[in-house]
Amino acid sequence: MASDRSVPGRWAESERAGIAENKNAYGTDLFIEADSGRVISPKQMGRIMAFHEQVAHLHELHSGIIPSSFRRYLKATKAASIEQQIRMHAEVYRRYRREWLLLIADARRRNFPWITPARSRAALDGAIA
Repeated sequence: MASDRSVPGRWAESERAGIAENKNAYGTDLFIEADSGRVISPKQMGRIMAFHEQVAHLHELHSGIIPSSFRRYLKATKAASIEQQIRMHAEVYRRYRREWLLLIADARRRNFPWITPARSRAALDGAIA
């Protein structure tokens, strides 16, 4: 399947990775270049900000600390029950946080509409604004 080169944004990254994507593959393409005529709805922004907040709340994982709230969450959802499982989940979430921090930093550099300038302590960590 040939990629649609008329769609800016994500096609270039996915094409470099060898992945052909339909131009309508995303409900909201966060990585499309800024377009003054394109508006992200408040509902969509709420979901995006939830990711930002989750990234901010996972800052302790970076230092190797597994917060008690994270442990409770894993146990309550039955995702993990023993320490080894909790550590494995913590590592996945630590990597998830690192990847989101990179995406957020890139979005700030490119002035995407779904990101705002850093202001709070969490924002200094790269997560929310």
